[in-house]
Formats: sequence, structure tokens, C-alpha cells
Amino acid sequence: MYEDGHLRRNNNLLNLIAVNKSKDWAIINYKHSHQAARLGAYCAFFISAEEYKIGNNDAWKNTAFEYLETIEDPLKTAYKPIVKETFDENKYSHKEYLVEVTKQSKRKAKNHINKLIKASQLPKE
Repeated sequence: MYEDGHLRRNNNLLNLIAVNKSKDWAIINYKHSHQAARLGAYCAFFISAEEYKIGNNDAWKNTAFEYLETIEDPLKTAYKPIVKETFDENKYSHKEYLVEVTKQSKRKAKNHINKLIKASQLPKE
């Protein structure tokens, strides 16, 4: 996993999971309580994906996708402030603004998850 570059600080896949590239790759989510849904889940995902590739055991593939589900919600939350910066709140009603920010945050998180799947070389579910 380390040799594949998945733990390099400037790896885009780690953005908003363990680092923030918009803040000069500053380390984020470093508290112990954050690890299960962030860096810990990220590492466990790639380890599970690698084990699946070695043995073609569906249990490892299923485990990898479970870790992706764990990562997805924190990513949605992390993308919200970024998405908010791109919207002019005055062009929408407050409710429309919140709906649109949530929709775009979910889309960005899903794209991030798809990039993780591609990098792991797992077949899609």
C-alpha cells in the first residue's frame, strides 16, 4: 500500500480524508476518534482490495466496499464547505441553496469514491 503511493501526503485520494490540499496539504482528521471513518477506513479499504486481488475472495471485496461506505459520509460533510464557496447564496432561496449544496456534496463524494475504486483496481459492485 505504501509502495503504491496511497499514503503519500500529496495523494489526491487522501484529500479530505487525512489531508486538505486547499490548505497546503495540511493534516486533518488526526484525532483518534476520526480514524475509524477516515484514514483507518482508507487504509483498511486498500488492504482489503489488495487481499481480494491476491485471492479473488469475494469476502475481501465485500469488506473493501464496506469501508468505502464508511468513508463516504465524512466525505460528503467535508465537501460541503468547498461546494458552498462555489454558490452564490443570494441566487437561491435558503431551502434551495441547502438542497443544491447537499446534492453537489454527495456528487463530489461519490466521484471521490469512484476514484478510490479505480485506484484499487477492484471491479465495481
